Amino acid sequence: MDIDREMAEKVMGLFDPDPIKSNVWVNEERSICMRKCDWRPSTNISQAFQVVEKMGDGVWQLIIKKSSDGYYVEIRKNRDVASGWAESNTIEMAICLAILEARGGR
Repeated sequence: MDIDREMAEKVMGLFDPDPIKSNVWVNEERSICMRKCDWRPSTNISQAFQVVEKMGDGVWQLIIKKSSDGYYVEIRKNRDVASGWAESNTIEMAICLAILEARGGR
């Protein structure tokens, strides 16, 4: 499963009404939320932060560190021990991977 699809399904709560024919993501009311080709949080910083906002109740802390190799992102709930972390050459991908880790991994 690709990372953008995982973000849509596992975090945003969207689903594909017909995986063979459909080109849209819908919510549980079956309202069209967006076209699949427009949903790319792994490469779009604005959408990556939409996923951060969707993380749910509680106080979430997002730690971002830049290095010569790329980005390190750590996400914590209520300032506890790290809930998830990831490294990637882009900040968007690091955010997505850290969120998936915090939500139980891929």
